[in-house]
Amino acid sequence: MRIKQLILSVILLVIGGLTAVGQQMSLPMDPDVRTGKLANGLTYYIRHNNWPENRANFYIAQRVGSIQEEESQRGLAHFLEHMAFNGSDHFKGNALLRYCESIGVQFGGDLNAFTSIDRTVYNIDNVPTTNPNNIDSCLLILRDWSCGLLLEQDEIDKERGVIHEEWRMRTDAGSRMFERNLPTLYPGSKYGLRYPIGLMSVVDNFKRKELVDYYHKWYHPSNQGIIVVGNVDVDKVEAEIKKLFGDIKNPANAAPVVDEQVPDNAEPIVVVDKDKEFQQSIVELMIKQDVFPDSLKNSPYYYVNEYMNNAVCKMLSDRINERALKADCPFVGGDASYGNYIFAKTKDALTMAALPKDPTQTSASLKALIEELRRASLFGFTATEYKRFQQDYLSSLDKAYSNKDKRTNTQLYNQILGNYLDHDPLPSIDVTYQLMKQMVPMIPVEAINEAVKESFHDNDSNLVIINFNTEKEGATYPTKQQLLDAVKAARGEQLTAYVDNVKNVYGLPCVVAINAFPTDTKAELDLVEAKCRELGVNVALSEVWGKGGEGGVELAKEVIRLCEQPNDFTFSYELNCSIKEKIEAIAKKIYHADGVNFTANAEKQIKTLTELGYDHMPICMAKTQYSFTDDQTKLGAPRDFTITVRNVKVSAGAGFLVALTGEIMTMPGLPKVPAAERIDVDETGKISGLF
Repeated sequence: MRIKQLILSVILLVIGGLTAVGQQMSLPMDPDVRTGKLANGLTYYIRHNNWPENRANFYIAQRVGSIQEEESQRGLAHFLEHMAFNGSDHFKGNALLRYCESIGVQFGGDLNAFTSIDRTVYNIDNVPTTNPNNIDSCLLILRDWSCGLLLEQDEIDKERGVIHEEWRMRTDAGSRMFERNLPTLYPGSKYGLRYPIGLMSVVDNFKRKELVDYYHKWYHPSNQGIIVVGNVDVDKVEAEIKKLFGDIKNPANAAPVVDEQVPDNAEPIVVVDKDKEFQQSIVELMIKQDVFPDSLKNSPYYYVNEYMNNAVCKMLSDRINERALKADCPFVGGDASYGNYIFAKTKDALTMAALPKDPTQTSASLKALIEELRRASLFGFTATEYKRFQQDYLSSLDKAYSNKDKRTNTQLYNQILGNYLDHDPLPSIDVTYQLMKQMVPMIPVEAINEAVKESFHDNDSNLVIINFNTEKEGATYPTKQQLLDAVKAARGEQLTAYVDNVKNVYGLPCVVAINAFPTDTKAELDLVEAKCRELGVNVALSEVWGKGGEGGVELAKEVIRLCEQPNDFTFSYELNCSIKEKIEAIAKKIYHADGVNFTANAEKQIKTLTELGYDHMPICMAKTQYSFTDDQTKLGAPRDFTITVRNVKVSAGAGFLVALTGEIMTMPGLPKVPAAERIDVDETGKISGLF
């Protein structure tokens, strides 16, 4: 978050001088939304909209859900939602349903509700507004939902069976697997124990008083928001809300709504499950992140942050699906997304998902996802990729703005609900359009590449892997260890290959220098060191970047120690081999390439150098350091590739031939006596030979 905030600050500093919005930094509320708070704490939003014509939607949102339940109450939040349609102060029995049907509002579609972990929302949609009485009646329904539910014993008993049937019919394969694995996915948090459907043992046995007490404890004005969107008279609706809701009391010593936190996990969380009704196996990689702070949401920071996350995920998704087109790809498709960690509002996650071709390809699919994420983190996205995303984004922005008068009541409600429950900003579309039209062209691809680096960390901290499978007789499924091994392979393949070359091809003792930077965590450094120890090689920490020469003492001592030991150094080829044979030996033995392609220009240069007698010289390969291939985007040590040599040059002073591969560029040639040999420090500390 720190790097991203720094980037945002620089961008907004520039933009702030260009736009009125940027100068304000705090975004103004949409003037078309009438909002207020009554003395008892109830919040209301009213927004006139006439698309579709002569219709309005009515909502009451509660800031509470199943997370507020105690262990003995699991299922009461959802049960209470059902009871809202079974009798209230002004609508006895099923009178509410009959009334709504009489005005064309159908139960289950236009008349409905939902309960989730941290919220409960009731809605009456598509209400005809040509009759003003409909508006008054719907507001009265909202008032009854707020504080006037009867919760009669016979209705409770009838609803127990309804809940049971919903549990049986609506709990699909994915829900079943999630529910039974939630304690693993949320260790140390109530999120793992509060799936909204609850426990049937509670549904069957709770007493009426328990439900009544739960209702009055949590359903009160300070936890409630009224939202009305549609073709209504805003002044009249506001007056009616004040009249109907103004005298409702909060309970004495009302229990506060406290956000449930999600602890970080130092070790990976891995879930593997299967179900006969699950249609398609899936593997997901999640990296938990801190949520964007509420204190910054009502500012341009929020919109730029959302834009950058969208850019990262869209370009990652494009790369994943481009890879899926290859015949040897282990998955058929996938994507990347950023948002809540499953359904926790207090923890976000970068999520990458793939659909393996079959369960035996799951580990390979996970490894491929990590490779794509590591590639983006190390090398970033290209200017071409980002330009395409920018164009698509701006095109969508223009389209949305041109249709701003055709936004539905539901679209407008969703934005308002986000403001009430999640503190999301609620500026007008004119403000956001102006803001993003000016910001987007000024956000460079480098900023996006820094954002993906910050979202990715190459260690086990906050790592979550979920693998759900279709259960079939005789099928083989991955184990948790196999998935962890895939993660390990994706991280360590390049290091393993380099160590193998130094020890076994060149016959030299090996020391791995861990170049430490201030942004590296101890966990990351420990991970690399542990991998080196596992490979049986020496390792030394190099902190030259931060400490200068002092930071390289440990590494220097280790190099000196190894140099003083006997060794069996050998070239990877015989010096009397031809130039092409030497290059091919390096490519096959060191890079594990299938072979070498020489361009016509390279063939010509090799012929000339051989005729001039330079063929006895050793070979220096000019190639990307990021890959054993000559393509820097193919990270690590892949297989099944060839190296292309486009030119071969002589560095006579240095005494070797340089084979140029891929798109690599070289620095100016070395002199016969390197400048470093003229640099000295005398006894007084005076340095000579620098210039």
